[in-house]
Amino acid sequence: MSNNKQQQPVSRMLTAAAELQKRIGLPEATDPRTLRAALRLHHEGICVPVLVGDADQIQQAGRVAGIELPDSIEIVHPHTHVSRHDFARQLYELRKHKGLTEDQALDMMSRPLWFSNYMLKNGLTDGTLAGAVHTTADVIRSALQSVGVKEIGGMVSSCFLMILEDGSELTYADCAVIPYPDAAQLAGIAVDSSETHRKLTGTDPVTGMLS
Repeated sequence: MSNNKQQQPVSRMLTAAAELQKRIGLPEATDPRTLRAALRLHHEGICVPVLVGDADQIQQAGRVAGIELPDSIEIVHPHTHVSRHDFARQLYELRKHKGLTEDQALDMMSRPLWFSNYMLKNGLTDGTLAGAVHTTADVIRSALQSVGVKEIGGMVSSCFLMILEDGSELTYADCAVIPYPDAAQLAGIAVDSSETHRKLTGTDPVTGMLS
């Protein structure tokens, strides 16, 4: 089997991503894995990475890991950003009936994960990538209280894409969110995961259930 064939599916997706040039918020920007990923995304033109966090801490984390971040990679500091108070007001209005105070909302908008998701909610980025440092629960909670869920279905589930050595593309779900789905949830997960597979790979999936 040739190397070309093995790499073809990845190349197709990366090429499609590069054509779109989406802005992706990276709120775990002091983690060396995130910084290395951001550097690759930037150099290869796959997307526009936006590091979210304290600029000094991010640069220091890069130096410790031996990663030199070019000035052309954007860093957004939540605490000093002009939109922090506006984002906090949005969160407060959404959660005040749950007892959230204005000061608590402002404090939460100092946290890169929450701020990154509100950047997405307000169209400043096109996506948020997290989970290397934060738990699945933290990532989902912040997403639910910012972006929310789609009107049809209204259920949160997870999936991941695997590309095998023979070029096969497999999407597995749900591996982290709903441990014991009922029949309706299982059907919804299958539909949502199939659509995600179609969007990522550009191919029509064949969906199967595993027990």
